[in-house]
Amino acid sequence: MAVARDIVNKVQKMRKDTKLMQDDPVDMWAEVRPGKKSKGLVRKSMTAKRDYIIKLLRRGLWDSSTRQGHEVLVNEESFVIQDDDELVVSITVRGPFFNPSAMKELTKNDPAAEAACRGYLQTFDLEGLSQFCKKNTAKVTFDGKTFEMKHDKHFVIGPSEASWLK
Repeated sequence: MAVARDIVNKVQKMRKDTKLMQDDPVDMWAEVRPGKKSKGLVRKSMTAKRDYIIKLLRRGLWDSSTRQGHEVLVNEESFVIQDDDELVVSITVRGPFFNPSAMKELTKNDPAAEAACRGYLQTFDLEGLSQFCKKNTAKVTFDGKTFEMKHDKHFVIGPSEASWLK
């Protein structure tokens, strides 16, 4: 429990130092890097106490391996937790979050078409993305083909809505 509380305290202080309000539309990501004398306490705590950490933070703390590379970084800090492992926490602006397998299926494994579809949705702010979610679809024409991305199947807003991560 002490390690989990230390993680939460460091993340909350980072949010405060970044001047974020509780309802700011951001996502938080964490990566554990083993220290020289690592006992694995941080990694174990991040796994075993995940629900407790999320409850205290009142928002998700996503594994950084699920980041998709297009997120806009607000802040990133590194902490050594209890002389064990290094915890790297990144805060990003909430934006579109894509279902990789559904996007590959939609574009028939065409990387350029997938990049065009992703790029199109990334041009919208949160309000614009919300409008697409209400319509349920976003159409993109690329190389003479039209691709229809569906909310909840091909994309969502932020990883917390991504049913394919659960």
